[in-house]
Amino acid sequence: WLLRPELMAGRDCRVTIDLSEGPGCGRTLVDWWGRREAPNALVLNRIDPDGFFDLLRERLGRLPRS
Repeated sequence: WLLRPELMAGRDCRVTIDLSEGPGCGRTLVDWWGRREAPNALVLNRIDPDGFFDLLRERLGRLPRS
């Protein structure tokens, strides 16, 4: 996202981590509908797969070979 933000899209949402005891502990909770507090994160949920893999191949091609 930092290199090519146009490849991805999302929206501002409130994101919290479940800290309660039990099986949900550690779960990431996203309020997609803005029903709780103000947004605190940009949640990316769409990607241009062809553009992403083109970028990945280009960046991996820059790594030094041993």
